[in-house]
Amino acid sequence: MILLEINNRIIEETLLVKYRNAQAGQESIDIRIADFDGVLYHISNVNNDKTKVRISISLKFYKQLQEHGG
Repeated sequence: MILLEINNRIIEETLLVKYRNAQAGQESIDIRIADFDGVLYHISNVNNDKTKVRISISLKFYKQLQEHGG
């Protein structure tokens, strides 16, 4: 049996590490992560502003999700 967590541990740990590093001094971020179900995450700074973080999510099944009310 596969036990799936409700959160993405890689995303959570990456953000925690980057947050801790940013407390010591501003650090830029540009990371791409693929999830087990084909979801792609891109964590980066907005316009190279190290005080802002953007998390983009790409779903291959987005069109199907919309068709079913998602």
